[in-house]
Amino acid sequence: MPTGTCVACQCPNVRLASATTDCACLVCERCAIQFMEAGVCGVCETPFSADEVDGDEDVDAEDAEERP
Repeated sequence: MPTGTCVACQCPNVRLASATTDCACLVCERCAIQFMEAGVCGVCETPFSADEVDGDEDVDAEDAEERP
């Protein structure tokens, strides 16, 4: 994972990654989380696909139960 300055918050010397594969903006973890929650990149304003945003949701208790 590259390090550098976050293009969103301008914080220097942080690990950078793109929030999703929908855009290529390299941001810090804090900004990536905020953008994921908003469903849109805060730098280039690309909307994130539902598959990217929904990937980390908790599984319902009923779905988590083992079925015979």
